[in-house]
This record gives sequence, structure tokens and C-alpha cells, in this order.
Amino acid sequence: MLSRSEFLSSLIFFATVYPAVLYTFRDEKANPRQCLWVALTFVVTGLAIKLGYELHGAETNYYGYLEVSRHSSALDIRQAYKRVSKKLHPDKNSAPNAEEQFQRAKTAYDVLMDETQRDVYNRFGREALAFDPRLDELKLLSGIGVVYLFWFVTTFVFTAPKGARAARTWIAIAGIGALVMEVTLCLTDTALPTWLPSTMTEQELIRRVHSVIPAVVAGFTALSLSLYVDMDKTCLAALAELAAHQKALAGLLQQLQGAVAAVGHSKGPTGPAAAPVNVAEVANKMSELRDVMEQSNDATVAVVDKLKNSSSNPGSQYYWLLFVAMYGGMYFFGGE
Repeated sequence: MLSRSEFLSSLIFFATVYPAVLYTFRDEKANPRQCLWVALTFVVTGLAIKLGYELHGAETNYYGYLEVSRHSSALDIRQAYKRVSKKLHPDKNSAPNAEEQFQRAKTAYDVLMDETQRDVYNRFGREALAFDPRLDELKLLSGIGVVYLFWFVTTFVFTAPKGARAARTWIAIAGIGALVMEVTLCLTDTALPTWLPSTMTEQELIRRVHSVIPAVVAGFTALSLSLYVDMDKTCLAALAELAAHQKALAGLLQQLQGAVAAVGHSKGPTGPAAAPVNVAEVANKMSELRDVMEQSNDATVAVVDKLKNSSSNPGSQYYWLLFVAMYGGMYFFGGE
């Protein structure tokens, strides 16, 4: 389940960063790429503040307290406890909470020296030491499901704008990857890779993933907004442009028809003198008509190309990259 600090920080993140992302794309004439970089700056800054707040209020875990790693042997833990207990013993420690610090070191030693308790602590945290959640898998999976259901509903609400809906698929794929990782770490003997911090536990990694989810939602939303093309608005604009060209062509044809009629009706002594003027006018009108037709054809081709390259679901051809990233993450987290 989400802790209170994680829930509050996520709520504050969505209440501040998400409106900033939407505001960045308010101007339809702005450069989408520039808007994307500005929005991602908001997302990264908000995520840094969020993680800083959560880490500031988090307690040092048992490994960090005894100054050992999750790979330390029982002998290493025993030696580290002797060293730390001497330093924290109330007879030598003048801190007001010396007794509490010493007792915590003793608790950390007892947990890490017991292989069963140590495994429960690594995968589920200190709160689960009284009862191994794996003994009730249905309750464990229900708890995990509630967390991801919360993120699903939150994502659905915050991607309600038309331009952000494509992000739902991307976020769903990332969420499936996170869910698979969490279930794997909780219900199997999969160990964390060695490149992660040596004192980090599986439960802490899961919490960090939960902390990053709001930034993933906001980041994919910004990407979707930068790529989005409103097909209805694009079609209406294209039809309006074509209608304007057709109107211009109709006007030129009417003028050309009048000029040709004038040439045909030029008779009498003034005919030979007036005809060259009318012929020149007809030639100019025909040249102008040809130019407008070429512009109309170019505009039509441009509109057709734009519609061919546009999509109400931008980036759908790149979904395979998300699956590659998901399986690549499973590979790295599954290895030592």
C-alpha cells in the first residue's frame, strides 16, 4: 500500500505539475517540440522535489543502520553489530535518544541474522515482520491490485483531454511492467541486481517505482500532447482551404468568360483596334487561372500528405519500444 507521505506527495505533484504541463500546450500555434521540453522540465523538477520530500522523511533501513549491505554474510553482520553497538551504547552515547538508537541496532541485528525474517524485511518492509504476507497470497495480491487500480483511475482522469488520451496506452504498458516487477520481487526468490545501491531492499525499490509513476503519467501526457493532431480540426481546415481555392477559381473563370465574350463581340471599325487589348487581357487571366490551379493542386497534395501522416493515436507504431524496454528491465532485474 502507499504510505501517507507517498500519497500526499503524489497528490501535490498532480495538483501542481500536471496543470503546468497542460498550460504549456495551451497555444496551438506554439512549437510542439519546445513545449515538450518545457513540460518535461516541469515534470523532472516536480519529481526531484517529490523524491526529496519522501527520502527526507524516510528512516535509514537496517542495512544502512548497521553499515552493511544486503549481500553481507552473517559474520559480517555480527562484526558490524559489535562495532555499532559499542558506539551507540547508552554508556558511551550522550544523545538524548541513546537507548532508542541502541535498541534499534539490536532489532536490526536480530532481523538480519534470521534468514526468514531478513527475507521478509527485504521484500515487504519492517511492517510485515509480524506476519509473512506470502502466507496469504490472496491478500497480498489484493493489496498490490488496489495500488495499481488507484493509479489506473488516476491516469484515466488526468488523461481525459483529447490530446492526452494516446498516453493511456503507453502508461498502461509501463504500469504492466511495474506490476510484473513488483509481483516477481514479492512472490519469487528473484534478487536485486548488483548495480543498485548495496543497502537498497526490494521493498524500497518498489516504493521508488511507485513514487515515479506520477512523473511517468505526466511525462507521457506531455509527449502525447506534443504529437497529437486533431483530425477533425485538420479535416475542417483542409476543406475550408480547398473551398477558398475553388471560390477563387470560380471568380477567375467568370472573369475569363467575360473577357472571351468581349473578344467575340468586337466588330466594326473599332474591332481590330480593341481586339488586341482583349486578347492580352484573356492571356493574363488564363495565366492567373493557371497559377491559382497550381496553388490549389499543391495545397491539395499538402493536405492529403498531412492527413496521411497524421494520427489520432500518435506514436502507436512505436509501442514495440515500450515492450522492449519492459522485457529489458525484467532481464536486468532478474540477473545478479
